[in-house]
Parts: sequence; C-alpha cells; structure tokens
Amino acid sequence: TVLAGSGLAMVQQSQALAILATAGGFLVPLLTSDGSNRFVALFSYYGLLNAGVLLMAWLRQWRWLNWTGFIATFVIALSWQLLHYHSVDYALVQPFFAVYFLMYLLIGYWFTLRQGHQSRGFIDGSLVFGLPLLSFSQQLLLTQRWSQGDSLSAAVYALIYAAMYGLVRRQQREDLRRFGQIQLGLALMFASLVLPFSQGASWTAFGWALEAAGLCWLGFQQQSRASRAGAYLLMTGALLAFASELPVQTGNLWLLNGDFINILVLAVSLLLLSLS
Repeated sequence: TVLAGSGLAMVQQSQALAILATAGGFLVPLLTSDGSNRFVALFSYYGLLNAGVLLMAWLRQWRWLNWTGFIATFVIALSWQLLHYHSVDYALVQPFFAVYFLMYLLIGYWFTLRQGHQSRGFIDGSLVFGLPLLSFSQQLLLTQRWSQGDSLSAAVYALIYAAMYGLVRRQQREDLRRFGQIQLGLALMFASLVLPFSQGASWTAFGWALEAAGLCWLGFQQQSRASRAGAYLLMTGALLAFASELPVQTGNLWLLNGDFINILVLAVSLLLLSLS
C-alpha cells in the first residue's frame, strides 16, 4: 500500500499523497504491534521507508515530505530508546541510527542543491538544525554506558559535518555557500564539545546555545519565523540545562574557568537572539 501510494504520488506529482502514504507506513508497525519488541525488524522496515523518502527527495523538492519522514523516524526511535533500550542492544541499534542520520543529512543537502540559483540557496533550517539536535540526543542515550561515549560521539559528528563542508566547498557554488557555512559551524560546535563533555553535564548548554544562535541567524536571513521560533526553544533548553548544574568552580584564573565560558556563550547567544 505504501509503495502504491508513493508511486501514485510520483505520477500525479502530489506531495500530499506522498505524505499520506509515508505517514501511514510509519504508523503500521505501531498500530499492529504485539508488544514483542522486535526492534531489528522495526528499524529495518523504517530503513526501507526512509530509502523511499530519500529517493523522492532526489526526484522532487518536497520539503514537507522530508519533514514528515524525519519527525516520524526520530521521534519513534527516541521513544523506543526511552522505553525499551538496553546497553546490550547497542551493536544492533547503532548501525540503524547512523544510517538514518546520514540519510537525512543527505536529504538536507539535496534539498538545498536542487533549489538552484533562483532561490539563493534556500535551506530547510528545521531539518538542517533539527537533525543534529535529535540525532545527537539519541547518540548520547546510546553511549551513556561508556564514560567517554559522549566525547567520542561528538568527535564523530564533527568529522562527518567537516566532510560535508569539504564536499560543498569543492563544488564552489554560490547557492550552497550558506549551507556550507552551517556545516562548518556544526563541525566546529561538535569539535568544541569533545573536551567539555568530559568535564560536566552543564556544557551541554554550550552546544544548544550555539545552535540556537545559528538557527536564529538563518531565520533572520531567510525571514523564517519557524526557524526563529526553533531558536528560542533551543535557547530555553540551553538555559534549563545550564541551570540544572549551576556554576560551583572558583579560582584565580576565572577567565579560563569552564563555567565562565559557558555563561559567556549563553550571554552572547542571548544577545544575538535579542538583536534578531
């Protein structure tokens, strides 16, 4: 039914029909579940669905279809993690989540690439910034059993985004310039988290504040209220994360103090949001 609906959507060039077929496909396992937690079959099925979304993203500029697949995939996967994940499942789960991440990273790139010069490199900010937020949250849950799991995950994300930036830079296309800048910014952000993650949970606010500033800047550039609203939500999360572990360090070298740097980043990000 999903294949038939997707094929009909392509023939009729109907994004609404494609969204309906894809959403129905994601709901089928939830509606027919017997509670047996056969997650390998579930994630394999979702992998096939996302392959279909990836194919349609290559053929069509259907932003809301991309967004439907992204939200369904990562919300369902995150819900499963919170309810059923055990550390012994790591080796089976990690490949699926890695493939989902790479698929939607590629979808975000294709969407920008196919806008052409007429749209001045329009970017789907919700997907480009939402992907690292949701995906990295899942990755932290996957690797929480290891003391350095978060730092290693941040390093891998930094390398992936740096590779994407290198790919975009080699193309030397003006309409991809802004997308490339965002990839570089995300690479630097994750690289900056490698060491701080091993120093305390409050540094999570560091990354969220930077993402909020970046998303707000993109919303201002593209006059997108949705992007700016997402930035405000991110900043709220950053402030709550920082408040959950209030500064306690003192010393003479206060300029090099991790808590001082966190507060400075939060203050600068808030200033940027207020100016937008």
